[in-house]
Amino acid sequence: MACGLAHLHEEIPASKTEGLKPSIAHRDFKSKNVLLKNNLTACIADFGLAMIFEPGKPCGDTHGQVGTRRYMAPEVLEGAINFNRDAFLRIDVYACGLVLWEMVSRCDATGPVGEYLLPFEAELGQRPTLDEVQENVVMKKLRPQILNSWRSHPGISIICDTMEECWDHDAEARLSSSCVMERFSQLLKYPITPFLIKNNTNNCSTVDIKESNIIEANS
Repeated sequence: MACGLAHLHEEIPASKTEGLKPSIAHRDFKSKNVLLKNNLTACIADFGLAMIFEPGKPCGDTHGQVGTRRYMAPEVLEGAINFNRDAFLRIDVYACGLVLWEMVSRCDATGPVGEYLLPFEAELGQRPTLDEVQENVVMKKLRPQILNSWRSHPGISIICDTMEECWDHDAEARLSSSCVMERFSQLLKYPITPFLIKNNTNNCSTVDIKESNIIEANS
């Protein structure tokens, strides 16, 4: 997933054989838009709100407050976005932090797993209003709870640190998607302890995913 988001955000210059791959902001990053193929390769889907950044061209006219409200970054909720490429990429990273929280909440390496909850569902319920999300995320700087038991596992503790750096209230203080990818690459390359996450999702169904609609996380 991290590889896919980093690839999406990266601008790759044109070569002799390939044209320019521009930087792209997803703008509706959430767990529902991260699909799994049969071999468990993560695929980022649904680019209906995505924005392409062509070198030397302005962002153009766009509405800043788009996406799924519980995954909206504080600056989106405030309507205080700087309309430049890096600002939009940081919004994706904030949402990525929430998806990481969802993943860790389904991991039984630190104890029994409870019922699945969306980010902020425990605090705000299943259908919070925009005003409720604004008050809690922007004014109170609320974030999903990180359990003490998660901190007790060396590997999961690193993921917790990463999610906190992704959802930092200060957009400019957030990790880049490439830094998130590199951190997890290092974790897999130099594991602190045997690190096994079991699948605790009971209602998954297998879907066929068209290659044209995904960015694979094996770039």
